[in-house]
Amino acid sequence: MRKSGDWMSIWDDRILEYIVENDSGSPTRIANSDYIHISKQHVSNRLREIADNELLDSLGNGVYQINKKGEQYLLGNYNAQKNEFIHPELSEISVRTSPHDSQNQVRVVEINLRPESEKTAVEQLYKYQENIKSLLSPVLLQVTGTKADEELSEENVKNILFV
Repeated sequence: MRKSGDWMSIWDDRILEYIVENDSGSPTRIANSDYIHISKQHVSNRLREIADNELLDSLGNGVYQINKKGEQYLLGNYNAQKNEFIHPELSEISVRTSPHDSQNQVRVVEINLRPESEKTAVEQLYKYQENIKSLLSPVLLQVTGTKADEELSEENVKNILFV
């Protein structure tokens, strides 16, 4: 579950999700999308507020891009109220998912740990599997076919990383 800040509005999660899916966003592009139903001015105000609270980076000319804190917030690993990571040991994990298909199935999950080797990546994921499962449970269960009460095996982890 995401830990929002008291400064956040109901639209902020949608704005962050739009920017993740589109790699960046501007008030005009976001307001003209079918995803968000607020004015360009309101989007602009929210983008500034989200960037002021360090979940977005301004690229200039009204264009914003998500940063590490924003990505971790969307994963449920960043508390926007307290301005801190929930599981600091997992804060270097970068996760990207492709859009859902018509049956709401995730097509691609990319987990980037920047490890020294394949063995190190597997060891890191295996070591932190409980925290990772809590953050990514729906995605991991869908990708691996693992049941919620089962542990991820080393083979499951390798399949996630090296497909």
